[in-house]
Amino acid sequence: MNGGFIAFRCGNYETTAEREQFRLLCKKMKSKYFKSEHFYLLVANYNIFDSELDAIVIKHDAIVAVEFKNYGGNIVATENGDWTANGIAIKGGSRKTVYQQARINHASIKNGLRDLGINNDWIRNIPTLIVFNQPIILENKLSGKVQSWLHITDNAHFIDKIEDITNNSANLSNMDIIDLAISLNLNPFIVPELSSISFDIEANTQEEEEQDVHEPEVPASQPDNQISVQSSESEESPEIRRKPIIEMLKSYDRFTPNHIFALRPNQIFVFGTDKKGSQKYGASGLAAKKFGAQIGVVEGKTGDSYALPTKGFSISELSNAVSRFKDFVDANNQFFYLVTPVGCGHAGFNASEVAKLFEPFISYENVMLPHLFVDEYLGVIKEEDKATSSKSDSSDCQEKELIVVLKSILQERGISFNTSGSFLLKDEEGNVLAEAEFGSAEEKIVFLPYNIQSQIVFKNNGYSIWSPEDYIAQNNQNNAKT
Repeated sequence: MNGGFIAFRCGNYETTAEREQFRLLCKKMKSKYFKSEHFYLLVANYNIFDSELDAIVIKHDAIVAVEFKNYGGNIVATENGDWTANGIAIKGGSRKTVYQQARINHASIKNGLRDLGINNDWIRNIPTLIVFNQPIILENKLSGKVQSWLHITDNAHFIDKIEDITNNSANLSNMDIIDLAISLNLNPFIVPELSSISFDIEANTQEEEEQDVHEPEVPASQPDNQISVQSSESEESPEIRRKPIIEMLKSYDRFTPNHIFALRPNQIFVFGTDKKGSQKYGASGLAAKKFGAQIGVVEGKTGDSYALPTKGFSISELSNAVSRFKDFVDANNQFFYLVTPVGCGHAGFNASEVAKLFEPFISYENVMLPHLFVDEYLGVIKEEDKATSSKSDSSDCQEKELIVVLKSILQERGISFNTSGSFLLKDEEGNVLAEAEFGSAEEKIVFLPYNIQSQIVFKNNGYSIWSPEDYIAQNNQNNAKT
């Protein structure tokens, strides 16, 4: 499979500068990678793990979090306090400083991808790139450890920096990259006119012409800090025409994310509720707190949510409600619906029964269904269930076995530890400072920190860093002595 460049825009930017910067960087990547053997993706405005990233770059050797800054001139970057541009403080978005914003985004994308079950090797190191919209002269006061993951550039040198950034543990094939795009539910957000491959959907040429007025095209012979745009004649030539992948993307089912922290415009959160419409716990509580669900409403759309009657109702009553929901979707296809596993939690319905009710939605491109339902349709064994019977890398198996032994030791000693997810060290505001695969706040020990930065932060906060092998060996020695 040949590669190329694909642009995705999950939502438009709030400022003109951000919109123009995204389009400019797309054109640079389109010009650079239209003949590439690898896929390169640029994803705009993606919400993940309660953070909205300006962009994400996905390539064969790295997944990169990207932040745009509409500043230029003499930039001073530091870990403590504000970054400045010609002596003026640079805003850190919703965070206090640019460094803090980068650190939070760095953690959010890693946690979000982990929740999606993305290959752990690909996310052990998630580089972050700050891209300034205007030319800069950089005074980089960041420590060497921070510079290993936090990179800074401007539009003119964006491609050079993308070429330089790599993650030694990442090795994504073209199919891996497409599968990752599918896992991120990006297929509805492709921007064909900014991509270097052909699609079987119409581009909005009028919008393209209107938005291009501030970005004049220049010859390809210009220096690297200029836009280099291929002529339409060469892009249509057989030599560089790329096999359409839109059908490949559409051929996959659209899965509702396991964790939903925010909705994009025109998205509807579909959840189950009880006879009182109390909207207190689980998905219903989230619907009321974040997505406008009205308390007391048992069925129908309120805010950006749609309620279905589950707890305290019969399966036939739910079936009738799902039929009415289908009528609503048919009449309101401007929305994109995120269906949760309604009725399969506290309501106590059988998953196969509920999944059957939603089976007609498999063909709906604007309805996302949970893995639980699709597994019922396709008879798919979940990856976590397959892991016990499938062959895997021996080192991974050994590491998992060591963790099992480690947990057993800590349980015997009565020491609490994280039972799911990663072990996080947070500050008073709840911001993630460091991460490890496994750890105990009670004993202040961690195992397998995700990167050097996390290891340093843990040590600075009084934690000891152990390998599973060393800790188990030490425990065995102590037992032998007693």
